Amino acid sequence: MPGSGERWIQYFDADRRRRREKVGSKSAAKKLVEKRSSDAIEGIKMPVNLRAKAVTFGELAKRALEHSKAEKRSHGHDAYRMPALVDAFGTRVAEDITPDEIQQWLDSKAGAWSKATRNRYLALMKLAYRVAEKGKKIKVNPVREVKEAKEENERVRYLSDAEETSLRAVIAKSYSQHLPEFEIA
Repeated sequence: MPGSGERWIQYFDADRRRRREKVGSKSAAKKLVEKRSSDAIEGIKMPVNLRAKAVTFGELAKRALEHSKAEKRSHGHDAYRMPALVDAFGTRVAEDITPDEIQQWLDSKAGAWSKATRNRYLALMKLAYRVAEKGKKIKVNPVREVKEAKEENERVRYLSDAEETSLRAVIAKSYSQHLPEFEIA
């Protein structure tokens, strides 16, 4: 509007989307155009809606734990695991976390955690994003693209000859009626 003292700037963000923002003075408009241009060159992504407050992963985690407490019998496990996720991603904007970052974090725990444990942490993170999606807090769910690891929780074990002999002796002495079952097993 002429004479209002307000200026509008136009620029293209890192995703090559045309953006417009209302700014006050002409000098502020120049500074903001320079900043937005340098952000685009550096690849810094802008939120889809600039006026909406960005939601952090820590906020998603809090809502997920509330949901877990109300809906899940395994809430204790979730409450135990969530601090590790919040330490890693808590202050980050939830929609800015990439699937690669999540996978790298899980891979960094490979020495300390089994595949099953890493899958449980991933499932908890998926719960946090799923609850946020239902509540319309986020539009992008990066965890959806991270696949769970195939768990190798099978255990094949055979008795040694010495173990079988001692077990057979105990069964014959104390539980002779179960000896045929042992033979079949």
